[in-house]
Amino acid sequence: MKKTLTALFIFICLVLLVGCTKQTETKVVTVETDNPLINNSVKMKLFEYSDVTLLDGIYKDVYDNTLAYYLSLTPDDLLFGMRKKLSMDTKTGRDLSLGVGGNVMGQMMSAAARYAVALGTDEAMARAKEFCDGLYEINQQSAYFLDGYYMYTFEKYLTGCLDFYNYCGFEKGLEMAERMVDWAMSNNTYVNAAKLLGNNGPGTEIEWYTIPEALYNFAETMRMSGASVSDVKQYREFAKSFLYTEFWNIFYNDENIFDYSPQAGQNTRY
Repeated sequence: MKKTLTALFIFICLVLLVGCTKQTETKVVTVETDNPLINNSVKMKLFEYSDVTLLDGIYKDVYDNTLAYYLSLTPDDLLFGMRKKLSMDTKTGRDLSLGVGGNVMGQMMSAAARYAVALGTDEAMARAKEFCDGLYEINQQSAYFLDGYYMYTFEKYLTGCLDFYNYCGFEKGLEMAERMVDWAMSNNTYVNAAKLLGNNGPGTEIEWYTIPEALYNFAETMRMSGASVSDVKQYREFAKSFLYTEFWNIFYNDENIFDYSPQAGQNTRY
């Protein structure tokens, strides 16, 4: 009897799993790496936002509620504070108290691009384009979008720009990203950033450790778009300069993380 119930339980679980899964075609590529621990025959299955379908459930509910809130805000609403700061026409925008962007503008940029490709509708793509075009005008006046001077927001703005290009095909997205990185590479705060163990600030260096991934993504995007070998190498070297090696090496060398204390920043007392 016990064996029968166990078999029945497993069967029901399998049925539920199959019923909740949507089969899609996958793109298979070979991993190219110089890591000796990884066999180059390993395959990765890639999929995009447009390849994912959420079925009914709590995740779908959260997704739909978030989308409804996002659609209640127009690009003019989102850009109100930035346009006002630059004495630009705020058009039909409402003041959402976002200031010049704050911590959320970069995520809003990514959301616009990712929702556009996930929804796959002309309306969503047109909305993303309107948002991108508005940001482009601002970026021409401020390469770092007014408050992207701080590393925390810089990384989010850069990712948003790359999402506009990589997901929606907007050339202005890549142009904005290139303008941002060129500015950072000539800015003393970024070039000479003090990369200390546990440094989560203060001031302009808050969360600098989030930047390498975005910069490597930028370098790869530039390579794919036809940038010169020398330019791509320069971008990769810039990204590499932000790697958190002092922290990662604790694990790489199999050392005890509790033997270390942060040297600077907000978390020193912890």
